[in-house]
Amino acid sequence: MTKALSHYFPLNYFQTIISPTRSFTNRKYLSVLQQIIVIIFLQALLMMPLSLQLAQVNEVDLTIYFPTVIETMDDEIVTGLQEAYEANESAVIRENDEVYISYIADETIDLESITQPLVFTLGQDNIAIREPDSITFEQAIDVDRMMQQEGVDAFISELSRQFTSANRLSIYLTGVINITMLVLLNVLGLILGTSFILSFMKNLDQFDIHGFKDAFQVVLNTMGLPTLIAAIIGFISSDTALVFTIQGLGFVLMLMLSYWNTHFNDAYAERQRIKKNRKDEKEVF
Repeated sequence: MTKALSHYFPLNYFQTIISPTRSFTNRKYLSVLQQIIVIIFLQALLMMPLSLQLAQVNEVDLTIYFPTVIETMDDEIVTGLQEAYEANESAVIRENDEVYISYIADETIDLESITQPLVFTLGQDNIAIREPDSITFEQAIDVDRMMQQEGVDAFISELSRQFTSANRLSIYLTGVINITMLVLLNVLGLILGTSFILSFMKNLDQFDIHGFKDAFQVVLNTMGLPTLIAAIIGFISSDTALVFTIQGLGFVLMLMLSYWNTHFNDAYAERQRIKKNRKDEKEVF
């Protein structure tokens, strides 16, 4: 029963990827549709832990959204905003031809009346930001909590937390799209690039990889186990680079083991199998 089930997809794939030898010898069993499903599966394996990590992010790097504004902020500006807030008086903290930074105590923030390209204005319960490239952002925030922060780094960190909390869905969806493209390029790059290189073995008689199709299947097989391990590590570690590194190094190791065990030659792989079986029989008796 078990043996019969192992011939069905996807069980046959999982049975193949755990063995470097079978990763080469079982290179003709998947249809084109099944190969596409395997690629999607490998993509999903990496996406799951990375998406979970993204959902747990409480702060984003505001320089991605407001690079000029964040670069302009300093301790002097934060101190000025805090003093104006404590006095409950409107105050312009910094103003020149390019920059307008202020606290507004009892009026509605009106960005249209401000001509400077860079604007950072706090109200009693909201904030307005404008970047020189006309990116405008207005949002209700907990100003009291921001004013309790000491120093510009803590001030920006609190702003980042509130910005992330208020825009979590859009930040998450944008991050998922970016990660999806990154993972897709990584997976397809490894698969197609390595398959292309291995396909040149068709010109050498000692190898039984007879073209891109054979090479593609071998690569899919050898990538399965490293990707599974990388996904497990991804649930443990929050280091995205570590996940990709483990997948890449594991894939190279699995491919090397497959070559070591088979020399990418069916006759050699069969001789090794017979030799192993005879050794196992001797150990039994």
